[in-house]
Amino acid sequence: MQTQSDIRGQISGFVSLIVLLLLVMALSFVAIGALSLVGAMSLNVLERTKEIGILRVIGSSHRHIAGIMVVEGANTCTKYTRSIPEEAPNCKSESI
Repeated sequence: MQTQSDIRGQISGFVSLIVLLLLVMALSFVAIGALSLVGAMSLNVLERTKEIGILRVIGSSHRHIAGIMVVEGANTCTKYTRSIPEEAPNCKSESI
């Protein structure tokens, strides 16, 4: 027969396991999101090579161009995270 403290120990172990699994899932989601953003920004830089070259020719510094890319990355990330609820399949939208 198990005592109350044994049962609490087992429940605590199960809860700790679930918390650990959720933490691993959250970290994997963050890693996947970061890789997606890096991929999108890499494509952005490749597509804008000529524009970046023109900026360098007219005197922009590496820091200025990197700042532009960081702002665009933040904008892309913000735009993506704000659009998720609107594109969810169960959301009902009114159409005229």
